Amino acid sequence: MSDIGNMSDADGTAHYSALIATISGDLASYPGITAAMMTVSGANRDDMSDKLLTHNQTQAAGQAATTAKNAARKVMDDDKRQIRSLLKANNCAQDKMDALGFPSSGGASGESTSATVPIAMVDWSQRLKHIIDWSDASAPGVRRKPAGVDGLEIWLKIGGTPPGSEKDCQFLTLDTRTPHTVDFDAADAGKMAYYMLRWQFRDGSKSAWGDTVSATITG
Repeated sequence: MSDIGNMSDADGTAHYSALIATISGDLASYPGITAAMMTVSGANRDDMSDKLLTHNQTQAAGQAATTAKNAARKVMDDDKRQIRSLLKANNCAQDKMDALGFPSSGGASGESTSATVPIAMVDWSQRLKHIIDWSDASAPGVRRKPAGVDGLEIWLKIGGTPPGSEKDCQFLTLDTRTPHTVDFDAADAGKMAYYMLRWQFRDGSKSAWGDTVSATITG
């Protein structure tokens, strides 16, 4: 059997329930254990089950909210691209385009890029592991880097409140292919991991930060 502290929440709760049922059904065979102790253990088990259910529901709601937000972001960005295309097709003056935040080219060196900001989904279903699946907000789910992008900067903060900036995080990696896997120590189980993401372009310049994403480190 795995060490008690290293079990997942679900496995630990199932083991606790089975332990209580076994002892309660044959109390005389387990010296030092009383029926009153098992009553307390049963209440502890019920409390853990309730808290685990609430936790799982909260995580599911968070994932649904992220999916809905990403869909709304795609609609917004598609509309902005349509506006830009119409203006270009009708020979809008470049100073007017600049005023709308539509420069003639992207990147510090003028290299053309299709990138906006990165978005990501975190799979936290495995114990002590996160799998980060990333893409560009302009093309959600497309599993390749946008034109002009060298890689994705991933910054990480474990525990506490969400980071205010990258200064609150540690630089994790410059990832060049999705998905990216992050492994954690057992001591991090149950903590929240926050990820800040931005593109690094081939000329060394950076994109704006994408939305910070977070997920619990499953124990």
